[in-house]
Amino acid sequence: MRSPLVMYVVLCALVVGLAATAPCARSQPARRVQTAPRAPVQPRVAARAPARGRRYTLAQLVAMVKRHSPAVLAARAKVASAKAALLKAKLLWVPMAKMTFSFAPAPRVSCVVPEAFRDVMMSNGTNLYTTMYADREKYCMGTNQSDDVRDFIKNYDPTSYWFRFEASVVQPLYTFGKIHYAKKLARQGVAAQRVRVRQTRDEAVRDVRRAYFGLKLARELQFEIDEGWKYLRKAQKRINRQLAADSDEADTVDKYRLELLIIEVKDQVLQLKRAERLALAALRALIGRRAPKNLEVDETPLTRVQTQVKSLQHYLSLARSSRPELQLLGVAIRASKAAVNLRKSMFAPNLALAIKLWSTASSSKDNPSSAYARDALHGTGLYLGLALQWDLDFHFKYTALSQAQSELIAVSHLRERATLGIELQIEKAHDELVTAGKRLALFKKARKTAKKWLITMSQRHDLGTADTKKLTDAVKAYFQTQLKVHRAVYELNLAAVELSRAVGRDITKNWTPKNGK
Repeated sequence: MRSPLVMYVVLCALVVGLAATAPCARSQPARRVQTAPRAPVQPRVAARAPARGRRYTLAQLVAMVKRHSPAVLAARAKVASAKAALLKAKLLWVPMAKMTFSFAPAPRVSCVVPEAFRDVMMSNGTNLYTTMYADREKYCMGTNQSDDVRDFIKNYDPTSYWFRFEASVVQPLYTFGKIHYAKKLARQGVAAQRVRVRQTRDEAVRDVRRAYFGLKLARELQFEIDEGWKYLRKAQKRINRQLAADSDEADTVDKYRLELLIIEVKDQVLQLKRAERLALAALRALIGRRAPKNLEVDETPLTRVQTQVKSLQHYLSLARSSRPELQLLGVAIRASKAAVNLRKSMFAPNLALAIKLWSTASSSKDNPSSAYARDALHGTGLYLGLALQWDLDFHFKYTALSQAQSELIAVSHLRERATLGIELQIEKAHDELVTAGKRLALFKKARKTAKKWLITMSQRHDLGTADTKKLTDAVKAYFQTQLKVHRAVYELNLAAVELSRAVGRDITKNWTPKNGK
């Protein structure tokens, strides 16, 4: 942006110099004719913003980006995700219930009595086989089916079925700190996401302010060009008229020089228009899809941020309590400590209360009643007792603990490094703010001097005691200082924006004074 400013200063000076062809008396030399444009030293009334769309102040743009920025909304959604993870950790105390339903085809199984008992007579005169077969579910000593797959296929009955229902409930009683540290770790996750929301919001606000002040600078420079553009056109008409009249006051060299100047000025205007469009596009992109159509900023000129510069130690102290990155690293250290304790608790078992209920039914009618007969086709059961779950993969638990401890050490060093880097950022932004304020004061003083010089040379030129070159030098000096003032204001505002971001808190509440001073 600096090279276009310098080019513009030179162009304006030359343009004003060429505008010195207004004839006073034909007997006077051409360079003695009155040329000084008084417009630059008059109060400015031209508008600094197009008359399209609704105009928004910087405060309104900041409010919109805080509400509608896609980056901020995404960060807020991650907070909701972290809260869900915290809820999951809190629900680890809730009993874990499991229910299973099974259904499959099965053969019809019946109890059988050994054939050898047919010839056995009992003392009461009854046959042993007949007695046992009548109550075969009580005296079940075998079945008519085997576990051979071929027998299953041979005796397959499509109307036969097997059904099983099973439900279990495990209530954690004591986990040796696993649930406690899991909740602590999840809480730090929520805190981290909330800090990231603020970090994202601060970055979006910084970008909006930078785009806003950049747009203001581009329009301020266009305003300065518009102030002198009419003198370019006027000078061009005069030269063409003098050349048409074959006057000695102008030659073709003056015409060529002026044409090149007009092309250069048009090129600078195109670049400034492009910068203006990009700044508006950046504002719309930062706000998101809900940005107003035909978004436009207010008409106030580019003004310096009103802030009282304080000591470097004051801003360093603010950053320690307000900078989101430092807060995020503090959360990361607490989360790493919770992760280390969680890994340590993994070495201990889990004590729980277990309840299990099951029921099995099938199309087979016989249901052995002996406790020693394992009947997979019939029955209902329930047991209640204490359960101890202990994973003995200590080698994997040790490696996980070692990794968590290493991450804790790394986060501690990262916090120290980040603190030093942030302090350097604050020192740089503070120095830029102080330097920009001093440069602005110097340029304002120089502008007053240049204005006095321009008025003096204009008056002397009117009286014929000063030539056009001296007047041109005065005009050039005035425009140079005028543009340096605009640039210094822009740099001072950017320094205030960067220092606010580096500190984590606005260093001023008055970003756009209403009085325009």
